[in-house]
Amino acid sequence: MAHDRVMRAAAIFVVVLVIATALLLPHLRRSDAVTPPPPADDVDTLVAAMDDAPGVKAGGTGDTGELTELEITTLTVRGLPTPGCEQRIREREARAAALNIGDAGQEAVAILQHSGDTEHALAAALMSPDRKQLQQLLDRVLLDDPGNRVAHWKNLENCHALGSECDRTAVEAALLAVDSANGLAWIDVASARIREERWEEAEQALRRAAVAPRFDSYFIEYALLIERGLAATSEMDYAERMVAGMGYAAATWIPGYGEITRRCSDEADGYRIPADLCFEAGEQMAGNSRELLATLIGKSVQQHAAARLGDEQLARELEREKQEIRDAVLRDGAFSGAHVLMQNDSAVLQRYVDTFLAHGEIRAIEVAVAEARRLREDPDYDQCNFVGDPDFELPPVTP
Repeated sequence: MAHDRVMRAAAIFVVVLVIATALLLPHLRRSDAVTPPPPADDVDTLVAAMDDAPGVKAGGTGDTGELTELEITTLTVRGLPTPGCEQRIREREARAAALNIGDAGQEAVAILQHSGDTEHALAAALMSPDRKQLQQLLDRVLLDDPGNRVAHWKNLENCHALGSECDRTAVEAALLAVDSANGLAWIDVASARIREERWEEAEQALRRAAVAPRFDSYFIEYALLIERGLAATSEMDYAERMVAGMGYAAATWIPGYGEITRRCSDEADGYRIPADLCFEAGEQMAGNSRELLATLIGKSVQQHAAARLGDEQLARELEREKQEIRDAVLRDGAFSGAHVLMQNDSAVLQRYVDTFLAHGEIRAIEVAVAEARRLREDPDYDQCNFVGDPDFELPPVTP
């Protein structure tokens, strides 16, 4: 059921970020020699300190093997070993056992759907498993706030699910009217046109994506809407609400990516997007997204295109970048440790969210890892915040 998936995703919101980061991005620094930033309440001050800190680009360890499905599905998320935290672990386990994200979401929908507040109505729509109820709520939101981009994206998602019951062309046009600068909107349009075998029109849409100034699925805004909805209807604390919000966001629909990636690869059956157009669109996606997932997919599209264009050196370089992130993130465990810390320290989580909003997901990860390193060395900091569930494993990754 949909809410079973949400509950699992909420409990392990690290999976989206860890796996995406593991497969991509040369932007994260990896070095024990990197000087961690000083404590700072202001996000911009903290980010400036990160920019001034000495560091090196992520470097591999010599292992160039692919990240296997087994490695992904059995990756264990653990905090750093800290003695004397048994009581804290028991308390967390008891609270987690008493918390049912799915039930909390359903209770929130039941309450928020009757609210006169537009944001509450949108939060209810984002959590509702009932497509008809969801559409009624979205219609209400878009009537009150016709420029709401999150609502338009959810409306398009619901239209995909409803199939012939929905006028996709009209919903698509409404989204483009408010979000035409978003390359992801054009990626979705191109994907839909490919499925309809409208090749020339698909390429026109992809050319718009190839010059788009940004690519954004509004992941963090989506999560924050859920968090605020749960704040109004539940007794969950901030970290629990944000984990739930990220879980819902992680479990939601991602438009267009798969079709474009497949049609840009050597293995595509039938129609293939021209390789040079694939490379341009992938490059723009990778360079202009504030979210990790779009950067990941953009780099993958570039790699496919480079191979098709015969530039094996560039294709190998893109593969090397993926391996660097695999080594930097999965192998040393720093990112996993930072996420354990965020779930146990709301102040650290708040800083991550603020940095994501202000500077993007990649920088938010950099700052979270650096702060985790700093706090791990602070004798006055509660080291039990670094302890996670040692028996917790990620579930199998499914489409």
